[in-house]
Amino acid sequence: MTAVRRVLVVGGLDAWDDALGSCELYDPATGQWSETGSLPESLPRWWYPVATRAWGHTATLLADGRVLLAGGFDNDIWMHPVPEADVYDPATGRWTASLMHAARGYHTATRLPDGRVIVTGGDWRTCDGGDGCLDGLLMTTDIFDPRTDAWSEGPPLRAPHESYTAALLRDGSLLLVGGTRNNRGTPYFTTLLGEVDALPSRGAAWTSAPSLGTPRVGHTVTVLADGSVLVVGGYGDVDAYTPLRSAEIYRPRANSTP
Repeated sequence: MTAVRRVLVVGGLDAWDDALGSCELYDPATGQWSETGSLPESLPRWWYPVATRAWGHTATLLADGRVLLAGGFDNDIWMHPVPEADVYDPATGRWTASLMHAARGYHTATRLPDGRVIVTGGDWRTCDGGDGCLDGLLMTTDIFDPRTDAWSEGPPLRAPHESYTAALLRDGSLLLVGGTRNNRGTPYFTTLLGEVDALPSRGAAWTSAPSLGTPRVGHTVTVLADGSVLVVGGYGDVDAYTPLRSAEIYRPRANSTP
């Protein structure tokens, strides 16, 4: 039997910058869209009666075919990150809610070789309608185990990060590349990192890998057939939104050549 492969589209913003809880499925075999189960209502908040993921969240395909949705912001003006995580079951079209240990957006979520998902770093920014923002970045990590549908705290990062990229290497380690590290209250993206961190094993602390030649944010990372990691483009000066034409290759030690 051929497995049915469809695309799940989750949440977003409407014309008034309010968060959407609706979800749709695209079937490439028929070229048709269909509605599926909406996101469950988030925990009530004094600033916003019902909040769902609008943007800045992650969606990760689990080994069993379910989809893990983690974190994100509830709208485009107030930008409150949410601690909720939801798992979508394509067999039923329904979502099951759970809670991470921290509210976050602009984080990464990576499925590890053993099937667990590690959620790292991100932003807990809160804005008061455009008049000001409290900007705090996270060093914490959360790990989701699909066998138990439970969350546990992972090893903290060496520095708070947001808007970086993550690449799972052949040896199972996780490479975090670039991004920003802002202090609370500073303007968005003003400080860039050329830092690369690696997690050697699932229980080990994070260690530093060689720094990027050019600090960048908004770039892409691709693991190549030989195990090297290709880092392409992004912005080197976000204040001026200056795009980069450069690319770099990271070669894990086991793949290095003289």
